[in-house]
Amino acid sequence: MSARSAPRVRSVKWTSRWRCAFETLAGLVGMGTRGDLGDAQRDFLKARGRCGANNACLTALYQARIATLKSEYQGLKSRGPF
Repeated sequence: MSARSAPRVRSVKWTSRWRCAFETLAGLVGMGTRGDLGDAQRDFLKARGRCGANNACLTALYQARIATLKSEYQGLKSRGPF
């Protein structure tokens, strides 16, 4: 693998994890919360755009967003069953 393709592979890995966490949570919450979740996602996408090709920035941003989504999911799960 060339150095040029490494950022793309890393980005795909993080994008897959983020998308899975977001879609799982979005499918379980009510409309009001889903709207808030969508607003937070738009903010995330803007921040991701500001990172450009900076892998350290992207990695930190994705890790933080995935952790937030997982935390929200765990909170929702603790109030189950569904």
